[in-house]
Amino acid sequence: MHHVASALEIFPHAHLTGPAMQIMTIRLQVGGIQFYWLADMSDPEVWQATDAWRKLKTIPVVLGHADRVAYVVANYEPKTRRLDEFRADVRPEPLPDFLDTVANVACSGIIEARATTDLAGVELERVVVNVLVSSRLERYVGRMVVHGEAITADGVPTVH
Repeated sequence: MHHVASALEIFPHAHLTGPAMQIMTIRLQVGGIQFYWLADMSDPEVWQATDAWRKLKTIPVVLGHADRVAYVVANYEPKTRRLDEFRADVRPEPLPDFLDTVANVACSGIIEARATTDLAGVELERVVVNVLVSSRLERYVGRMVVHGEAITADGVPTVH
């Protein structure tokens, strides 16, 4: 049996050439593997999911690789409502450079470098960082370029 921990956090990122944006990190640790999803805090779909998780006090996650799939239900009982201060930033469309910025953050190694275990006595073996692509962001994914390399839903780096 794997130990599971989950958390939602804010990863503030100020973009140098445009307005500031907030990136929500959704973190799940299963054993020694920690998964991060970087999400657009201005996306109403992200807030709908957050509200559902709060109500149910769980976060359902499907993890898959090749032909293997695991279903995980993590407990979610936030001690504060700190994220709610960012609800006012919801807008109908993402900032034009959001996906490029968040993909650069995902590829930069900063998340992996700062990651610490959420499970007492369990060392991190691996940190996997993904971009959470909601339905409003899907149409932009095919056009993304990071570090000169195109990113697609099935390309490298992984975008989910």
